Amino acid sequence: MSFNPIEQDASIHNTFAITTPLYYVNASPHIGSAYTTIAADVLARYYRLRGKQVRMMTGTDEHGQKIQRTALEAGRTPQEHCDLVVQEFEVLWSRLNIQSARLPVPGQVFGHGFLTKDGQKMGKSLGNVIDPYDLVDRYGSDAVRYYFLKEIEFGRASDFNEARFINILNADLANDLGNLLNRTLKMVQKYCQGQVPRIPLSQVSATNRLQSLGETLGKSVADAYENLAFSQACEAVLGFVQAGNKFIDEQAPWSLYKQGNQTAVEHVLYTILESVRLSAYLLSPIIPKVSSAVYQQLGFLTDFNTLEVGTLVPYHLHATWGILPGGQILGEPQPVFQRLDPPVPSQ
Repeated sequence: MSFNPIEQDASIHNTFAITTPLYYVNASPHIGSAYTTIAADVLARYYRLRGKQVRMMTGTDEHGQKIQRTALEAGRTPQEHCDLVVQEFEVLWSRLNIQSARLPVPGQVFGHGFLTKDGQKMGKSLGNVIDPYDLVDRYGSDAVRYYFLKEIEFGRASDFNEARFINILNADLANDLGNLLNRTLKMVQKYCQGQVPRIPLSQVSATNRLQSLGETLGKSVADAYENLAFSQACEAVLGFVQAGNKFIDEQAPWSLYKQGNQTAVEHVLYTILESVRLSAYLLSPIIPKVSSAVYQQLGFLTDFNTLEVGTLVPYHLHATWGILPGGQILGEPQPVFQRLDPPVPSQ
């Protein structure tokens, strides 16, 4: 993977260019192809949030003896074979929700480590090759994107285990993030007429630990993205989400409501809503569909798959604490990530 922040003259100083490898087409795309392209796409999405004009390129290398040999074995000309397999790459990028465009000459090159499955090297002879199409079809693109960027540290050898894949996604996205949003929205419906509480930030306690964490989170996540430490970015946001779950349990707004302390109820619920918003925004380069669903339930008309995100929801604003407007009408609570079921063993 290569990238190049272009700084040659003032007219294009805000441009960022990135490319994946040009993949061989002697065989169908594999999970390594998907992983590298997801990583490049996440970086491109992050820099779009920062307002840069991003150019991303991916493609295939259609020249080589392996390609010629594979084509002849299949009874096709090399051109016919390349045209056929290239379509499979295009379909995979679409399913993985990859955004791409043209690319200037790269300035830096990065490589990821080897990927094994269940502790073994993958190979056709072992019958353990991971099919990226199958993963996306069964679990969705955001699930694949999140797991591979969080659990497989960029630049190091890593292992894929499907049971762990399912457990991580259910714990992080369905339980920690999804349930926190869902339960908070239901309480806001019950205690605040379904609107974001109107809380002047000056009235928020200086000892509010969740706010203190949120005020520095955008900077630490930005540093992680820019250093290709995608796992660190995910861990930082997940830790913040878990702190939000702990905060709401400790503050117990349902008890405060029974005590008639409406002001305290609104302070707690605003804090949680804002923490979920911030978490979704910072994860949007990795899980754009889930983040869009969170933002829309919080009353924003935001689609993180649009190329204009840097203008519509700029990083310098939305990566900071306290922008959720008081009085904004919230959406109906809906699961933003459905729990995954383990695969049914083959008979």
